[in-house]
Amino acid sequence: MSTGFDYSRGKYGGRILTETTYIPFTAKYESGPWLFKFTVPWLRITGPGTVVGGGGEGIVLPGSNARRGSASGQGDVVTSVGHTLIESAENGFVLDLVGKIKFGTADASRGLGTGKNDYALQADAMKSHGRFSALGTLGYKKMGDPSGLDLRNVWYGSVGAAWKFSPATSAGALLDFKQPSVDGGNRQRELTFYAAYRLGATLRLQGYLVKGLADGSPDLGIGANLSALF
Repeated sequence: MSTGFDYSRGKYGGRILTETTYIPFTAKYESGPWLFKFTVPWLRITGPGTVVGGGGEGIVLPGSNARRGSASGQGDVVTSVGHTLIESAENGFVLDLVGKIKFGTADASRGLGTGKNDYALQADAMKSHGRFSALGTLGYKKMGDPSGLDLRNVWYGSVGAAWKFSPATSAGALLDFKQPSVDGGNRQRELTFYAAYRLGATLRLQGYLVKGLADGSPDLGIGANLSALF
């Protein structure tokens, strides 16, 4: 079980600031090569309506002339199922295939979501050598078709690296990218720095800082996550 918070802010290529607060409540279950994940979030968005949704599942629309407003409530429920295809202790290589569904449970009339389901399939790879690990993700998302929006299916992914300072402490950096979901929209590209620390055998605390590198990403973001293993 885990929870935390994610706060981001930016103008997304426009003139009016958007602030997003995302608080997820997540349950994960692992059995052999299978991993099941279920997230129910609370979301607050303050801005002109350029950003719809949050927590990595949001989309960025072309610049809006609307006044800055605010809405909050339950965000979109996200489920995923992952399966480890390759796990080689000798080579330090792991390859997972993950399927995701974002259910359109957030209130679309208030800009908290699109009101439609999205489907994604991605591959996650990790190559370890001693204390160093190289990370990579490549995925494809089929977007729902909400009324009044012509959303495009998108490719997304990330590359990064992690370093284990001790059995309890690690840190790393990730470069994320995502194609724009609408014609005339801006691509998303951001750099994330994170650090994680194990608080005993069952608790893990992670904090991170995000710097946007494109108009489709927030200018700045911060977050933390606390997880407990049972």
